Amino acid sequence: MHYDMGKFVRATYVDKYNFLSGTYYPSEAYIQSTDRPRTIDSARSQVSGLYDAPLVWPNVETQFPVNVISDPVDYVIHLTDDLCPKFGQIQKAAQNDKNTVAMYDQMNSDWEKSGFFPRIRQLTNMPNATATDLRSVIDYLDWANRNNRTLQFSLTDSDIRNI
Repeated sequence: MHYDMGKFVRATYVDKYNFLSGTYYPSEAYIQSTDRPRTIDSARSQVSGLYDAPLVWPNVETQFPVNVISDPVDYVIHLTDDLCPKFGQIQKAAQNDKNTVAMYDQMNSDWEKSGFFPRIRQLTNMPNATATDLRSVIDYLDWANRNNRTLQFSLTDSDIRNI
C-alpha cells in the first residue's frame, strides 16, 4: 500500500508537476520515520515507490536512508494537540478526505472478502470488531511478530503475509 502511495506521489510531484526530480538526491528529499519497525518499513516502501525502485517483500531494505527518531524527541511525525494546536483539525480533514476514505474502504473490503478480517476477529475473540479496531489489532500483531512476542494464539504463514 505504501509502495503504491509512493508511485502516486511520483505521478503527482515528479511526472505531473516536476516538483521533485525522478532521481533521489539527499539535498532534495528527507525521509523520516518513528522508531517502530512497521513505520520504518512503510517509509522504505513509500520512498521506493516514489523513486521507482523495486521492492521485494519481505526484504524491505532500500538504498534510501530513513532517518529514525523516537517519539519523545519527534516533533515532526509524532504530533499531538499539545505540540501542534491545529493537529486535530488537520487529522480530521485527512480522515474525511474522499481519497483517504476510498483507500481505507478498498483495503477493508479486500481484507473482509479474503477472509483475513474474519480470521482476526475469530483469533482475537472480537466478533463485532470494526475495520478500524482490526487495523489497530493488525498493527499490534505485526509488531508482535517482528519482535518475537508470544501471543495467546498462533498466526499462520498466510496470516503473517496478510499483515
